[in-house]
Amino acid sequence: MLKIKSIFILMLCFTILSCDPQSCRDCEAFNFDLSNWSLIDESLRPNLTFLDEQSNEIHFSLIETSQSEPYRECQLAGSPESVSCFFNRSSTYLVEELGFQMRFFYDQFEVPGDNPAVNDVFYKIQLIQPDEGSIIEAVNLDIYHEEALHIVTTEVEQISQSGESYNDLIEFQIDRMFDVETREEVENQLISSVTFQVPNGIVGFTLTDSTRLILKEE
Repeated sequence: MLKIKSIFILMLCFTILSCDPQSCRDCEAFNFDLSNWSLIDESLRPNLTFLDEQSNEIHFSLIETSQSEPYRECQLAGSPESVSCFFNRSSTYLVEELGFQMRFFYDQFEVPGDNPAVNDVFYKIQLIQPDEGSIIEAVNLDIYHEEALHIVTTEVEQISQSGESYNDLIEFQIDRMFDVETREEVENQLISSVTFQVPNGIVGFTLTDSTRLILKEE
């Protein structure tokens, strides 16, 4: 009798463990409305020009874009509505005068129903130095939750320089940078702050040598 009971328990455990609790759904594509954050990134402007204090031009030339393709995602979830989709989108600019490439990168996490407890969009600025072969993450902002964005940025009333002027801004101070692959902290030798005008996008940078750059209106 004990032997039969033991076999029954083993069969029950096997049945429970063999049940696949996965749920799946089709993930379409990156769908965050960039017009609420950066019209520059939404339109993929092919060229951006920034001016320093002496009106010298710094040119950003679009050299690469990418966006995640639709795919099927399966996770340990009770229903397809609980499955998270992961999307990304990026645009990379060559900045010859400064000797690096700058990538504007978006990571999106999305579940149906627009649940703010789960959904998120992270905006990242990555710096690429081709000679060194490394990708450095300089900025990582939660732009889906407005309160989170306000915690790490500072409101700036106005910036003016070289005949250009922008109002109602937010500024992010770059205190730390990380190697994208190793996640090790690296010395910041490139940019020290970034200035945004929502929803236009980036309108200014400060380099680590204190040089300020402002976006030239097209």
